[in-house]
Amino acid sequence: MIYVIDYCMVYDADSGVLRLLEEEDSFIQLSNQTSRLLSELIKNRQKVVPRDELVKSVWEDYGFSGSTISVNVALSELRKAFKILGRDPGLIQTIRRRGLCFTASVEPVLNEQKKEPATVSYHEQKAEVHRQISVKKWLLISTIVVLNIISIIMFYLIVNNENVSDNLSFEETDIRNMGTYKKCNLFLVGNLSYDSPAQPGEQAKKELSRLGISCEKDSSDIYYSTFDRVQIKRTFISICNKNESGDYISCMTSRYILGE
Repeated sequence: MIYVIDYCMVYDADSGVLRLLEEEDSFIQLSNQTSRLLSELIKNRQKVVPRDELVKSVWEDYGFSGSTISVNVALSELRKAFKILGRDPGLIQTIRRRGLCFTASVEPVLNEQKKEPATVSYHEQKAEVHRQISVKKWLLISTIVVLNIISIIMFYLIVNNENVSDNLSFEETDIRNMGTYKKCNLFLVGNLSYDSPAQPGEQAKKELSRLGISCEKDSSDIYYSTFDRVQIKRTFISICNKNESGDYISCMTSRYILGE
């Protein structure tokens, strides 16, 4: 079985070879136990698999003696392989006291071609892989663009709301860098005054905590603003996640109103 992982890596479960989709010369030969571990994680992707179950399915079911240490060794090799190929080792998450969870996108390909190898040439198989991945990349990019457009529109409407300010416009709104919080960059939106320079940053951190955003793992840009009018308080926060190139890949917005 051949799988495409994270839209850019190709894994051949039969041979244990992991390589980049566009670069056939960039490949890694996984050890047998590491290849079986990856196959098991793919089979249970998006699920937390206990380590004792992995010991059984990866080692004992094949007649080998395994342990949690064996799992850790194979896991280290697999994460190192991802890193060498330029991918995020964090695609495999360690859930404390529970097990491992493989969070990457995984798609099986070439099922029918592998059943009848004599009727399908190598170039036809390669073209089919590229076609399937191109479609998936296009859908992913389209989704990201739509989400960003929606976030920008919501942000524009909030900032230009007549109840917030009669004269405030999107072009006139200041965006000030409040510094960094762990791996997040904090930005203050609006010409607002506070009792101390640290006050908006502390408020933004409380909002992140309320939303369950830790900023310990992902690099994100956080846009925060609060508008007070008489007895009404409107709070807006947008969390935009970035990829390794610094481009936004998704944005999440939160807005709530206190008072009457």
